[in-house]
Amino acid sequence: MKLRSLLLIALVPALLTSCLKSKDSLGVIADDGSISSGIFDRFYYGQTKSFALLGSPAIETLDLLDMRYSAPRKKAGKIHAVLAVDNSLVTAYNTANGTSFVALPTNAYTLPGGLEFDFDPGNQGRHTFQLTLNKNNLNLQNAYAIGFKLVSVSEGVVDQLQKDIIVTILVKNKYDGNYAIDGTFYDVSAAGAAFTAAYPLEWQLVTTGPTQCKVQDAVDFGTPTPAYLFWTGSAYSYYGSFGLVVNFDASDNVASVVNFYGQPSGNGRSANLDPSGVNKFIPGSPAVIKIKYWMDQPSVVTPHRAYFDETWTYLGPR
Repeated sequence: MKLRSLLLIALVPALLTSCLKSKDSLGVIADDGSISSGIFDRFYYGQTKSFALLGSPAIETLDLLDMRYSAPRKKAGKIHAVLAVDNSLVTAYNTANGTSFVALPTNAYTLPGGLEFDFDPGNQGRHTFQLTLNKNNLNLQNAYAIGFKLVSVSEGVVDQLQKDIIVTILVKNKYDGNYAIDGTFYDVSAAGAAFTAAYPLEWQLVTTGPTQCKVQDAVDFGTPTPAYLFWTGSAYSYYGSFGLVVNFDASDNVASVVNFYGQPSGNGRSANLDPSGVNKFIPGSPAVIKIKYWMDQPSVVTPHRAYFDETWTYLGPR
C-alpha cells in the first residue's frame, strides 16, 4: 500500500571502514599486515540479531552467525577461531534496556559444529555458525536470547567492534504475520465527528505469548508502531496511547483485546471487545480474522468513544 507521510526515520549505518578508523585501538588499519576477524552480524545487525520462528518443525537448525575475516594486504593461512557462549551479555543487555530476555536453556539447543572452526586460507574468509533448536523445551511465553563472543583466532586479531553479539529467539504463534486491514470505523465524540477511516491499512501481528499478539502498523510510522491511523478531514493522524493487544482462546476465538499502552492508558483510553462481532481467526487461503472492538474513553464520552468493525486478511509471514 501507499506510504503516508507522518514520520519517517531513516537509519543510515556507518561504513565499516570508518568505524574501524575511528576506534582503531588495536592499530588494525595502521598495521600494513593486519588480519582482522569478527562476527559480521554485529556490524550488520548491531548488538542483537533476532529470529522469529514458527512452532513447526519442533527441531530446526539455524544459520545463526556469519563469521568473517579480512586480510586485505596479504594472504592468511588457515585461521582457527574459537567462540564461547557468554550469557552475561544477555544479563547486561536486559539491565541496560529494561528487557526480560531469558537465557536460552542448554537443553533447548545444540551446536552441530561445536564452538571452534577454521577459516580457509586467502585474502578473506567466511564461516556460517549453526545452532540446532529444540522448541519442545521452550516456553512460548518467553523471549529467549543467547550471547556469543569471539574468544581467539590463531592468526591476526579479533575485531573489537565485532567481537560479541546477542541472538534473540522468539517462537511465533500461528496468528503471527502481516495482515491487510479493511472495515468500518467511527468516533462518536464531538472532536472525532469529522474523522474518517484510512483503510486499507497494513498491520503486523507480533507474537507476545502462545495465544497473544501485539498489533502494530507496519507501514505508516517509519517503524512498526501499535497505533490506529485515520483521516481528520485535512491530514492523517492517530490516537495517542492507543494500540491493540489481541488474545485468542483454544478454539481460535478472539477472547479479548486490551490497550498496548495500558488498560486504561495514561490518557484514559482502553480497548474492549464488542461481543456482537464474529471475533474469530478463520483458517483458509488466506486466513482472516473477523473482529469488532471499541476504544473507550469515559472522560470524553460513554459508553464507547470509537467503534471498529474489521476484517484482517493474512498476507504472509512478517
